[in-house]
Amino acid sequence: MSQNEVIPKGCTDFGMWIFREAARKDWKLVHLANKIGISETTLKGYMTGVRYPKIDTYLALCELFSDSPEELWKIIQRGFQKMPEYQFTYRRLRYRASKKKNKKTK
Repeated sequence: MSQNEVIPKGCTDFGMWIFREAARKDWKLVHLANKIGISETTLKGYMTGVRYPKIDTYLALCELFSDSPEELWKIIQRGFQKMPEYQFTYRRLRYRASKKKNKKTK
């Protein structure tokens, strides 16, 4: 990571983990966002707690940051233990609501 990369203001523990791991891999945040297919603004939203990643995005982050299958599993478990359960419920309900909305518009 370049010397001028700045930690986003109001960074959460999850955001600091992303920042540290990107620094360990010597990636800029914009490159990390491109690797997982999101914008840098979205990534910074995850880092500050404004947004929460979808499960597939979270798993992509874990996969990029792990160096072995064992480490990947440990990262995934640690993240699921720290993420509030209501976030999973909220995502599931929001996903179902969007599917119903899409069916009505067709």
